[in-house]
Amino acid sequence: MTLLFDLDGVIRNLHFWCPDIAEWTQKFNGLSFCDTVDRDLSILETAPPTEYYPVVKDLPNLVILTHQPPKWYRGTTKWCKRYLPQASVVFVDEARHKMMFLGDETLLIEDSPVLPDYSRIILIDRPYNQAVTGCYERVSIPVRLGEIIDQYA
Repeated sequence: MTLLFDLDGVIRNLHFWCPDIAEWTQKFNGLSFCDTVDRDLSILETAPPTEYYPVVKDLPNLVILTHQPPKWYRGTTKWCKRYLPQASVVFVDEARHKMMFLGDETLLIEDSPVLPDYSRIILIDRPYNQAVTGCYERVSIPVRLGEIIDQYA
């Protein structure tokens, strides 16, 4: 089984300034999440890792599948080189394009609540994805993700 990993919300914590985000489109100080990052692109390089980072940081052949605006690529690439130098990073144009990488032998570890199908998704449990159903598995603690990685890697 091949495991692919989303980056933001799974490995990199871009929500560090608003940890209680309950809705995907929630605004802070009148700005959307993306607008906040767009105002300070250095966030992409300086954001801390999530609690799941220690579980994945040393995985060989780590593949990250991420959807971001092109102007975020540089900061994201720098973050990955710092924290996950062994990782391959694949940028997709739309979140739904991640589905093209999934098959019978591939699962995606993800936190997004906007994908069209979750049957091949191991969902990192977050307040903003509580309405998602039909996922392969929902994970709420790093130890469980470690068990899944050990099982499939």
